Amino acid sequence: MSIALTAGLVIDFFYPAWKEQKGQPMSENQILGTRSLGIGVPLAAFVILQLVMRI
Repeated sequence: MSIALTAGLVIDFFYPAWKEQKGQPMSENQILGTRSLGIGVPLAAFVILQLVMRI
């Protein structure tokens, strides 16, 4: 779960900043997509972890 939380933060915060530092600005839709992916990765990991723990 901690790996998923770390990955979510990296995807959500650092990836758009890294792209802009490379000189490739992201559109608003791309930023919203990466933020939703950053939220979705830990959420999916939590759901999978809960399903595995019930078995």
